[in-house]
Amino acid sequence: VLVDTDSGRVVRTIELRPENGEDDRRATPSVSADGSLVAAPRSTGGNVILVGLWRLPSGRPVGEPLVVDRTIHDVQLSPDGRRLLVVLDAAGLEGGVVETWDVRTRRRLRTLEFAQVQSLARFSPDGRLFAVGNRSGETRVYDTATFEPVTRVLSADPGAIIGAAITRDGRTLATGSETGAVQLWDIRSGQVLGAPLPGVPSSGVIPA
Repeated sequence: VLVDTDSGRVVRTIELRPENGEDDRRATPSVSADGSLVAAPRSTGGNVILVGLWRLPSGRPVGEPLVVDRTIHDVQLSPDGRRLLVVLDAAGLEGGVVETWDVRTRRRLRTLEFAQVQSLARFSPDGRLFAVGNRSGETRVYDTATFEPVTRVLSADPGAIIGAAITRDGRTLATGSETGAVQLWDIRSGQVLGAPLPGVPSSGVIPA
């Protein structure tokens, strides 16, 4: 559902359910920084998982859906809407991968492989960095151009990472876990910045 934040009015509803009518709980939409494009996972009800793209505010589909052959855990559009990060199961369901796709050409550009499934990926506001987190409380920041890590694996909370945000200057990462903790990190040094920010125990938090 697309909502006007000033009036609270529902502007547009985009149907994400598969053709068989079953609810797809994995659908977590991502919107480009200028608000002109939205991406979200879609299931056909079978083994093939799709990523749909729509123009906003019209809700008009942008070409055919991007087709992947494994379970999608998260999608994230780059701020300029040109790239798409897709967090997937690895082939054979052992580990996970994060792929980046060219939105216009629908070509896969790069792939990162992990020993365990990742839960999310988040771009920095300028699109130069992205953070990847998993359900073991680990996060790492990567360079978008090279896909090389710019931090060590960051881990300070045993809870699953369910949210992450990078500041506009690219210096600080905020991670949120299902335990309710928000932790700040210095990206350059990989060091923790103080104690976790207070939250509601056992209530997930997603920094933005």
